[in-house]
Amino acid sequence: MLRKTLTAIGKRLRKTVFRAVRLLGEGDPLHVSQDLVSYHLMLDGRHKRLRIPLRTFTLPNGMRMLVTDDVAEAFVINFDENFIFKENWLLKNYRPPKGGVVVDVGAFCGLYTVTAAKLVGPKGRVYAVEPAPATFKLLQMNISLNGLKNIVPIERAVADFNGFSNLYIPHLHSSSSFYSNHLGGFEQVSKVRVTTLDDIIRDYKILHVDLMKVDIEGVELAALKGASDALGKGIVEKVVVELHEPLINYKDVLDYLVTKRFVIEAVFHPREEIAKKIVYARRM
Repeated sequence: MLRKTLTAIGKRLRKTVFRAVRLLGEGDPLHVSQDLVSYHLMLDGRHKRLRIPLRTFTLPNGMRMLVTDDVAEAFVINFDENFIFKENWLLKNYRPPKGGVVVDVGAFCGLYTVTAAKLVGPKGRVYAVEPAPATFKLLQMNISLNGLKNIVPIERAVADFNGFSNLYIPHLHSSSSFYSNHLGGFEQVSKVRVTTLDDIIRDYKILHVDLMKVDIEGVELAALKGASDALGKGIVEKVVVELHEPLINYKDVLDYLVTKRFVIEAVFHPREEIAKKIVYARRM
């Protein structure tokens, strides 16, 4: 029993050191130390047992995030994707550029959104698209919490049609999907408004998009087809698309981007998650 406990402690310590090293590249030591404490409290659910109200989570870059109990587990996963494994900017030239325009499709509670907003600065703009009603409210609160004026939150689902659809919300709130069997089932269902990215780009008079990040649990190809004009006319410069198999065949996405004169710069298979791929592509 003691040996098992010591092994677990050693494993946790190694992970903590690994996290600290990775995070120090993204922020200062004070924010990193705050992050590590909050992360481990959420990871184990100890903030509930110790009755610690986790109101805000300080990111390594100094931005703050409101984290509620119902999104804590999903937030931890999303945090690791962005700051530990850096899945959305494994290629350095896919970091949101200063003064640039970013469209964040599948914004969740805003972790990537607020980070992108800080990177593009006050002269840049981030359009954050999120369909789940409760998560969208949390996104709005996190934008206000950081006093960010360069983010436009948009409460919509995106696909290749206009109308309404059921959105199935599983235990992991960051993985809401049009598919009821995604991640083994759902806890809630909500009817949401659906639009296309072409309509969003027209409605908000977006003339150029430096970077579009798409992570919408199996509807990525439909979202890209709904951005046919923007992709084909050169409005969008670069895209990062997270794909979830078997909900979608990643080769279909690659083929579609190529027809829109995009160059596929990389396809990553993060860690051991064979079912997940991240595509980086730029306009030719």
